[in-house]
Amino acid sequence: EAPGGSDRARGGMVFDNAYAGLTTQIVGTETVGKSHTIYITLCSMGPSRWEVRKRYSEFEALHKELKQRGVVPASLPPKRLFGKLSQAVVKQRQEGLDDYLSKLLRGASLDQKRLLMVFLQANTKGVPHPHPH
Repeated sequence: EAPGGSDRARGGMVFDNAYAGLTTQIVGTETVGKSHTIYITLCSMGPSRWEVRKRYSEFEALHKELKQRGVVPASLPPKRLFGKLSQAVVKQRQEGLDDYLSKLLRGASLDQKRLLMVFLQANTKGVPHPHPH
């Protein structure tokens, strides 16, 4: 066992418990011109709800960072060179990214979850999405 392993496990439990209520769901997409697609993720934890808007390339960058911190318990949907803006590909990728986030929330290490939380912070730019009361 690595030195301090039990402390890390205990710290992980605190972190895991603190974020046990975090849920994510990719609720939609937005195609920007003929350039790229934005994936809209609704995050919630307790009474807090926020929206995160990310491109596929940002998920790729996250995945690369996560891999530097250990085995990643999920795979990204495949990258496409052609047809990436077609409705079928966007829908398939949306479902794949949704599954990716769910698996990360369940199986990522403490270090990886910290990185995921930074990734899922509320966007500071863009139009706020009103939620009905």
